[in-house]
Amino acid sequence: SNLVVLPFLSGERSTGFRTHAQGCILGLTRDTTPHQILKACMESVVLRLHAVLSLMEEQQQQQQQLISHSDTLNDRNNVVTLVASGAALEKNALWRQMLADATGKNVVFVTQTFEATARGAAIMAAAALQKQPVTTTTTTTTTVFDDNDDNVVVSKPNPTRRAYWDQTRKRHNDALKAMSSVWQS
Repeated sequence: SNLVVLPFLSGERSTGFRTHAQGCILGLTRDTTPHQILKACMESVVLRLHAVLSLMEEQQQQQQQLISHSDTLNDRNNVVTLVASGAALEKNALWRQMLADATGKNVVFVTQTFEATARGAAIMAAAALQKQPVTTTTTTTTTVFDDNDDNVVVSKPNPTRRAYWDQTRKRHNDALKAMSSVWQS
């Protein structure tokens, strides 16, 4: 479907910081199904997470240029891993897969863990101190995740979904740009 959801129920609090932004669903028809609305809502959250991640990657690239070295967590020769947490992602494998497909990155979810946010921050700090990417392979001694651990769930991006997400992202960004002028008035 061509539905686009802009999920700004409390304004936009990232990327553009549009405080007057409002949630909206564009492209509704009388033939639109509840399933299509749910899918568009899930996609919108994934696309907002992708937008934040993209800004973080741009910032990292600018810093790399300033210090001109390539020993970073996001070395282009390595697959970046997103460490996910939260009840919604724990209970919904589809949402984790959507996030992996949209970002082109592995999404790791560790079940049965307490203080998942603190654990993720510690993993990132350890990887930075070791100057190693966060990885899900078990071929080195710097491994953070064990693929054989039943509590580690890895969603890997499906390259065949790339075109779909590129098209969906463009529709989402076009709608955001169009609605921004409405929110400013």
